[in-house]
Amino acid sequence: MQYKQKKITSRKAVATTLVAGAALTPVSAVIAAETKEYKDVTPDSSHYEAIMHLTEKEVIKGYPDGSFQQWNTISRQHVAVILFNVLDLEVPENPEEILKAYSDVETGDLYANEIAAVTAAGVFKGSDGSFDPEGDISREQLATVLQTAFHLSDYYTNVNDVDINLENVDDSHKERVQTLANLKITNQFEDFKPAASISRGAFSTMIYLALKTIDSPKIHHLQGESHYSPFDGKEVNNVEGIVTYTYEMYGNHYFHLQQAEDTYDDNPKTSEAIIVFTGKEKLVNIGDSVTVDGKVAEYAIDGYSSRHETDLPITEIDIKNGSVAVEKENVELPEPLTLTSSNIPGKIADETTFEVFDPTSYAIDYWESMEGMRVKVDSPKAIAPQEHGDLFTVTKEYETNTINGGLLLKESGPNAQTIPFKLHPNNDARDFDVKTGDYFEGDVTGVVNYGYSNYKVYANLSDMKEMYRDGGTKQEASEITKDPAKLTVASYNVENFSANTDDRETPESKAKRIAEAFVNDMENPDIIEITEVQDNNGQADGPNDADASESFERLIALIKEVGGPTYEYVNINPEYNADGGAPNANIRVGFLYNPERVSLKEGMPKGDANDAVAYVDGKLTLNPGRIQPNNPVFDDTRKSLAAQFTFNGEDVVVIANHLNSKRGDNALFGKVQPPVLHSEDQRNELAKIVNNFVDNVHKDNSDANVVVLGDMNDFQFSKPLQLLQGDVLTNMINNVPAEERYSYVYQGNSQVLDHILVSNALAEHTAVDVIHVNADFTEMSGRASDHEPILIQTDLTK
Repeated sequence: MQYKQKKITSRKAVATTLVAGAALTPVSAVIAAETKEYKDVTPDSSHYEAIMHLTEKEVIKGYPDGSFQQWNTISRQHVAVILFNVLDLEVPENPEEILKAYSDVETGDLYANEIAAVTAAGVFKGSDGSFDPEGDISREQLATVLQTAFHLSDYYTNVNDVDINLENVDDSHKERVQTLANLKITNQFEDFKPAASISRGAFSTMIYLALKTIDSPKIHHLQGESHYSPFDGKEVNNVEGIVTYTYEMYGNHYFHLQQAEDTYDDNPKTSEAIIVFTGKEKLVNIGDSVTVDGKVAEYAIDGYSSRHETDLPITEIDIKNGSVAVEKENVELPEPLTLTSSNIPGKIADETTFEVFDPTSYAIDYWESMEGMRVKVDSPKAIAPQEHGDLFTVTKEYETNTINGGLLLKESGPNAQTIPFKLHPNNDARDFDVKTGDYFEGDVTGVVNYGYSNYKVYANLSDMKEMYRDGGTKQEASEITKDPAKLTVASYNVENFSANTDDRETPESKAKRIAEAFVNDMENPDIIEITEVQDNNGQADGPNDADASESFERLIALIKEVGGPTYEYVNINPEYNADGGAPNANIRVGFLYNPERVSLKEGMPKGDANDAVAYVDGKLTLNPGRIQPNNPVFDDTRKSLAAQFTFNGEDVVVIANHLNSKRGDNALFGKVQPPVLHSEDQRNELAKIVNNFVDNVHKDNSDANVVVLGDMNDFQFSKPLQLLQGDVLTNMINNVPAEERYSYVYQGNSQVLDHILVSNALAEHTAVDVIHVNADFTEMSGRASDHEPILIQTDLTK
C-alpha cells in the first residue's frame, strides 16, 4: 500500500466528489469551437467565469461561429446530456424499459440513452408521462434536478436558512430552491422567477457553482447531522483543515483533521473534525495545515474482533488511493471545546436514536456531534481505576456518591455523563497507577474518538502524569466485629485463580493478596465461597479431569502462611470445558471452611459433575452436590453448588453461584439502541432454578438456614435478582449503606454483581459488609481481583 505525500494539483475531473477520477467529456450535441473565447461572452458578463471554466473542462461548448449565445434557453434534453457526462453515468442495460415511462422518447431517438440514464439515476422523472426533450426547463425544475443530481442538501449544514422569497415557488420545489439559496448557487433572493426558462448562461453558472460546492467539501459536510456520514463510500477532494492530533494504532497511523475556526458552519450538531487514515506512514505533524484527497468511510478502528457488528464506526478519510498535501506548518490549532459532565445529557439514547439526532437530549448524539474535535476537560477526577490505558472520569463540579469518589449505577440506567479517556502511548499508560478518587489539576486537552464500544477523549499520557494528584483512596478492612458465637460467611470472586504461577495466570503477588484479604480484612471467615477457581494449570491444556486440588491447596497454604487457620475445601470438578470461562481453565465455584469452627455435615455421599442434589428430611442428598447440572439452562455455565455445614450444633445450607456473564449484551454506546440484554433470559431461568431449590428446602424444613451467594452477574434491582430472592430469601446487599453498595466497577459505573442472600428468618440477625479492596484500585495499588469480597455475620440460634 503506497501513499503520496504531495497531492496532484491538476485534475481532469471536476465532479470527483461524486465519481472517482471521472473525466468530464464534451457534450456531443454541440460542435466545438476552435477557440476558447466566445465573441458574445465578455469578462464583464455575469456568467463569464462559469462559461469559461466549464468550457476549459469540456463540459460545455459554443457554436461554430464562435458564439455561445448565453441568453438563449437550454432544452431539457441538453440538460440531460450534460448531466449524463458530468455524473459519469452509464447507459442502462434496459433503456427500452425505462423509456416506456415517456410517450415522447423512444429507443433510437437522439439522446435516448442519456435520457434513460438520468431517469434511472432519479435525476429526471418527466411529467404526465412525457419527457418533453426539446422543451425548456424552468428555474424551479432545474433546482430540483441539481439537488437530486449532486445531493446538494448534504452540503448545507448550517442551522438557519438563507432568507429567500419562496412565495411563487411550487411546493414540490421549495425545499430545493431554498438549498440553492443556502449554497449561494442562486442570488435571486427577492424574486427567484421560478417559472422562467433557464438560459444557457444561467445554466452554466448554476452547474459551475454546484460543482464548485461539491469539489471542496467542508468537514462538517462529511460529518453531517448523523452517526453515519452522507458521504460514506464517496471520493472527496480538497478537504482542508489543521492537524490537531496524531497516533499509531495496530501499526497504522491516523491523524485528526479540524476545520479552521473561521470556516465552521455554526451548527452544533455537526462536527468540525474528522479522522484521516494514512496507513503505514505518518506523513503529517500536529500544526500542519493540509489538504486531503481520499475516500470517506465509516469504520470501527479500535475494539474487539466483533466491533464491526457491535460498535459504532467513526467517520474517516482513507487516503489509500488519495493524498495529503502539507500547505503550511506550525499553524495555530483551533480552540478546544470545553467538556463538563454537567453539560452531557443524562440519558445515553432511546428508541428514536439513529432516527432523530438530538445532541441536547442524548449523550450518544452529544459525543457524535464532536467526533474528532479538540476538547478540554477541566480538572477531571477518576471514578474508576485505570484499566488498559483508559480512564473514566467526571469533571470537578459533578457530584460523586461512593465512599471513594465513584458513581453508583442507577436503577434507571448507567451514568451517561462520564468522560472516558484513552491515553497515548497506550501501552505505557497501562502502568499509570490511577485509583478511583484520584484527580488531575488543570485542563486536559485531547480529541474525541471512539473505541471498544465507547466514546473517548484521546489525550497524552505525559500531560496526564504532570497533572496527576493522589485522591487518598485507601483499601479497607471489614467493619464487622468478629463474634465467636456467630457464623461468618464470605463470598469472593478471585478472578481466575489457579496453581499456575505464571505472570499471565496467578502470580504469587496476586495469590498472596487474596489470602491476606481473608486473614487481615475479614478475620478468617468460617465459610468462604470462592468463584472462578480454575483447574491446576489454569488456561494451559489439561488436566482432562479438570482437577483443581492444587489450586485450592495453594490458597489454603497461603492463608496459613499469612497467619490464618488451615482451611479445608469443598469442590466438584466440572466436565472438561463444559462450564464456560477461559478455554481449558474450567472455572468453578467452591468452598473453603475452617474445620476448627465449622464441619461439613456427614452421612451424605459427595456428588459428581452430573449428579443432581436434592434436600430430603432435613439434609442434602449429596454433600456437596450440584443443582440440576444436566438442565440445558446450565449449558456452558457454572453449575450452582450446595453444601451443608454445621456450626455450633446448627445446620446451614450454603449455595455457591456464578451465573452466566453479560457477554452478548449490546454495549451502552453501541450501534444497537436501546441495548438488548441478550444474556438476561438465561440468568432469569438460572435464578428460578436456585430459588425453587431454596423453596423446596424450606418446604421440607421451614426452620432451615440457607445462604445463597456468589457472582450473580446482575444488579440488586434487576429481574434475575428479584427472581432469585422471591418470597424466601432476603438480599443482604440492600442493607449495605448506599455509598458502599458496589462490588465491581464497569465503565465508570460502580455496581453490585456479587450478592449474599439469606433465609428471611436470618435477615434480622445478619450483618453485612462489602470490603473495598479491589474495584477502586489498580494492581499497582493492591488490587487482587476485579471484584470485592462480601462478608456476612449471622446468628443461627435466633
